[in-house]
Amino acid sequence: ISGSETSVSSVFGKTVAAFGAPAVICKGARLFSGVQSSEQVSTDAATLSADIEKDIQPRDTSMTPATTQHIISFNRKRPNPYPSRMIDQKMSDFLALNQPAKVVELFKDWKSGNVRQGPPFSPTLLSYNMYMLGVARDPLGTDLAEIKSELSNMIKAGISPNLITYNAILRHCQGTGNWKEVENILARIHKENFTCNATTYKTLVGVFVSESPLKAFRYLEDMKGVGFTKKDPADGSPDIRTLYSEVLLNLSRRKHFQQLLKGLEYMLEDGYTLNSATVGEIVSNAADFDQDELCFAIVNMVVNPATGHKYVRFSDGELLVILNTAARKANKGLAELTWTLLSPKISQGDPAERSPPPPALFHALVHLYAEVDDWTKAFRTVAVLSKIHPDSDLSPRIFSKLISTMSTGSERVDTAYYTLVDLHNGGDTITTTVVNCVLAACVRIRDPHRAFDTFSEIQNSFGLKPDIHSYNLLMESCTFSGEAQNTLTLFRELQ
Repeated sequence: ISGSETSVSSVFGKTVAAFGAPAVICKGARLFSGVQSSEQVSTDAATLSADIEKDIQPRDTSMTPATTQHIISFNRKRPNPYPSRMIDQKMSDFLALNQPAKVVELFKDWKSGNVRQGPPFSPTLLSYNMYMLGVARDPLGTDLAEIKSELSNMIKAGISPNLITYNAILRHCQGTGNWKEVENILARIHKENFTCNATTYKTLVGVFVSESPLKAFRYLEDMKGVGFTKKDPADGSPDIRTLYSEVLLNLSRRKHFQQLLKGLEYMLEDGYTLNSATVGEIVSNAADFDQDELCFAIVNMVVNPATGHKYVRFSDGELLVILNTAARKANKGLAELTWTLLSPKISQGDPAERSPPPPALFHALVHLYAEVDDWTKAFRTVAVLSKIHPDSDLSPRIFSKLISTMSTGSERVDTAYYTLVDLHNGGDTITTTVVNCVLAACVRIRDPHRAFDTFSEIQNSFGLKPDIHSYNLLMESCTFSGEAQNTLTLFRELQ
């Protein structure tokens, strides 16, 4: 209209003529309808177009009261500067800025009318959901009773909650530790035929992981069953990895070892890894209760490069409890698998730079081999210990379990002795400490003849020198047999 030389009357007349006689034309309170003659249409069109031209002219102050009232009536519905969609957008912005308290405050203020401008704020499903997300992110800022009240108001207003609504309430329960209310929300979800999504499952696992790790494990199983635990190649799914870590750790603390072993299998199937601290605590808890099968699974996970745990390291203390468990359970496979983690410390690198395993680890391994009557490996382990830690305590009492297994009869003592001979002839290194173990077995069965013969073979057969422990054992044998003179002679020789 503005800037055009064509009059409104001519435009309006042409428009009516173009669309024909049956017309419906509305301007203000005017309504023309029905079939009319061409003269009537022309007359009415001319009158209405004149009125429009008059309306678009600048208004002066000399309007009549009736005209003024007409303008006020025409403009009375001014736009609400803060409609619901703008409040929703503002809440969304606060959520994006991680300011959940402001989301809750904005929602409550507008709903109560404290800052109302224009028509009342009518929350939508989106509004309620963003409020619920706000309380979920700041669970201590809003109590559950208030949330349930808003949920009731929402339903009364004819707005049906969806899964996002319930997930947010579940997250609030997780943040406040209100795990009992979770069952009620979960019942609502099932009653309204919603299908739990990944967020639902993750929240359920998080709620119960500390209070009831078995229940958390069942939800984790359900989650895996529907494919929500699969690893995302893009980011590695760190939230799922954290869930696995927390569930496995709490299962170990509550001594649910059967479920822990199963959960470990699930985790490896999905391609996730544990850090050293988590692995260490789990294996220590398992070892404390002689869970050798679980210990084997964990050590195998670390040893096997395909599982991705090449950066996981056991402390010497953790390795010790594993080996002690292997010894108590006579689990040779566990001991040897664990030893693969120790062998690089012994055989590789500059001896001045490497840090060899402590003596206690060797003692545990010797104990294990003694339990399973594997004297060959027991003797080899003692030989390595006496070479790596020559200044450690190498007295026979340290190897009491090995000596006990050889001391059940003279035939077993002889078997042990010839095992040493075979090792020596085969090129293995034999140390005096190893021979002393056989000598101690001779003393324990009160056989001075075998004791003296073994003592002499230290030098004659193995080319070694007897040490203080060798002389002490032989003098002990003479004392048991009542040969005081021989004891005195050995003492003088030792001096």
